[in-house]
Amino acid sequence: MGLLTDILKDLPLSANLQEKVRTFEAENAALKTENAILKDDLHQAKGEIQKLEKRIEELTHTDDLHEQEKKILRYLFRSDVDRDLGSIIRNLKFEHPEEAKLRLSNLSRLRYVISPPRLPVRITAYQLTDKGREYVLNNLL
Repeated sequence: MGLLTDILKDLPLSANLQEKVRTFEAENAALKTENAILKDDLHQAKGEIQKLEKRIEELTHTDDLHEQEKKILRYLFRSDVDRDLGSIIRNLKFEHPEEAKLRLSNLSRLRYVISPPRLPVRITAYQLTDKGREYVLNNLL
């Protein structure tokens, strides 16, 4: 029973009025349930929107790569080079190894490069993805 029913229970009301009160309380409970469901749906939809916006950003990524990142892509596109971090730092003349790591990390996050470990030594060798190769072919050659 709802609060309104509790208040009105001691008052002499017609059966018709009592039925209307019960109907309103049932409708109110149904609306509260529906509201909670809609809030949950909204929360899920907002999460999905964020995922889709991130995906759109990744797919529509334009030529806003840092110049050093472009150099790395050109370098990795070549077939006659070593692809480990040390070779990239030396051959592209990075002053700070951390900058090279940052640029490679960004390219990896944008899915232009991958870095599977080479066994048995476990030296990380960077490779272009199809997206990276396509970027080089369309923008850097």
